[in-house]
Amino acid sequence: MPIITLPLPPIELKVNRIAGEHWGEYQKAKREYRLKCDSVLRSYEWGPDDGDYPVHVTATVFLRKRQKADTPDVGSWVKVAIDRMVACGVFRNDSNKYINPFTARVDRDWDNPRLEIAW
Repeated sequence: MPIITLPLPPIELKVNRIAGEHWGEYQKAKREYRLKCDSVLRSYEWGPDDGDYPVHVTATVFLRKRQKADTPDVGSWVKVAIDRMVACGVFRNDSNKYINPFTARVDRDWDNPRLEIAW
């Protein structure tokens, strides 16, 4: 089972934060996070797409002390990372035809907050 480790998405991308954020701040956080994801994803070498879909994807956010996340919000919080994986050719698309089921998990790692995506 492949696992990609990415930086934890910024708090500005959390669903329950977006409603109160200024559009420009949200877009800036999204743009900066895209660049971080692209940097990590470019360090991998991807083979040809084997066309074996759908794949079960599990996104696990590892939070540091005093961070909180509602498990149902994890999917939308990590959407930018999944979109970048599609853009880099890891998945053909992020629709349910290609990613199904999608599992969201919240865990703790006080010293190394991160996002792990496994499939």
